[in-house]
Amino acid sequence: MSSIKRHLVLGSLIAGSLAISAVASADESAVATPVATPTPLAWYQKIQVGGYVDAYYQMNLNELSSNNNLLYRAFDAKANQFSYGGGQLTLKQGDSSTGTGYFVDLLMGGAMSNTYGNDSNNDSVSLAEAYVTQSFGQATFTLGKFATPLGAEVTYLPSDANFSRSILWEQEPTYQTGLELSYSLPASLTAALWVDNGASVGWPGANGTTNGLSTTSIDNANNNGKGYGVQLSYAGIKNLDLTGTWYLDDNVPVEVAGIGGLTASGSMLTRMDYTNAVATYTLNSSLNFAGEYLNEALVNGVSGAPNGALNYVQQQGYALYATWNTPIANLSLSPRFTQWFDPNLGNPALSTYLGTNPYQLDDYTLTLKYQMGPLAHMLEYEATASNNLQPVFASGKGGSKMITTQQSLTYAAVYSF
Repeated sequence: MSSIKRHLVLGSLIAGSLAISAVASADESAVATPVATPTPLAWYQKIQVGGYVDAYYQMNLNELSSNNNLLYRAFDAKANQFSYGGGQLTLKQGDSSTGTGYFVDLLMGGAMSNTYGNDSNNDSVSLAEAYVTQSFGQATFTLGKFATPLGAEVTYLPSDANFSRSILWEQEPTYQTGLELSYSLPASLTAALWVDNGASVGWPGANGTTNGLSTTSIDNANNNGKGYGVQLSYAGIKNLDLTGTWYLDDNVPVEVAGIGGLTASGSMLTRMDYTNAVATYTLNSSLNFAGEYLNEALVNGVSGAPNGALNYVQQQGYALYATWNTPIANLSLSPRFTQWFDPNLGNPALSTYLGTNPYQLDDYTLTLKYQMGPLAHMLEYEATASNNLQPVFASGKGGSKMITTQQSLTYAAVYSF
């Protein structure tokens, strides 16, 4: 019996010695293995690059043999021909330790040549945005040229559900150059305010002829005033985001020819007031909605104009958006309705050009989108209707007929990276 005890004790001592040796060896191995030090990234390796290019073919359903440009369309004006819509290249970088960052955005082709869809400069390149940011706690400063905070649609096409831009998009400013301050407040509120050199587009239809009113292009180069904006966003309700914006574009020069007895190229200084409200609601992973309201008021100081002739022009519009991710993988359906209303165009002083009724424009869009990796295939139907007594849309071979409703069908391919 004592022999068995001796063997047990001896075995226990041997096992303990082996265990201690193994632990010691493991500790020595852990200490001996050096920890790899990550190699710092070079400055160019920290840059995040993105962008897109798009091309499309669009049919004017009013008359397939006609290649007349479509009206009231943004970035998709050409009909019955293959077109390069445009592209965008973005460069951005941020440093979380210092709160410093920058963003550069280049627009190429028809996407930048004319906000209202005149893509005649398909080979042109424009610096759309270029700004630096600096964060201090809850506050973020942005200095440079940046996209306007107005509206539900964004300048980056792949982020929008529809290929074409809405009527409201065409009425809103596009870019500003100035300084913005954004501050995160309690209760899920975020406030922003900015001052700039005036909007890049300060008058609806400023880049051409709209409804018979010939106006000059308005941009930061010829805007003698300043722009001031304030925005408040609320995200305290689950799945619901609310944003309200007010923007004043002061002292904008506009040239108007032949309106209400004005002499050709008569000039006036105007003030554009924008009031904008956007609401987005995500019902579930398959369905989301958005709504937008935009009100514009233009006040001018032109001398010699008849009473009420463009002295105070107020216009307003609504837009409803929805996106349904269908049970078919990567396939979505996005309807959109937009209405633009101008009660001032019933002014008798303008009846020669616009008829005697207040002007209303309705747009119905339905977009089918299939995403195959970085490439999105989009099939879109759009109908734009006007109540103008003088029909504004061309139809027939060579535009020989005028109608009040314009319909189109577009296939577009958008490649993003």
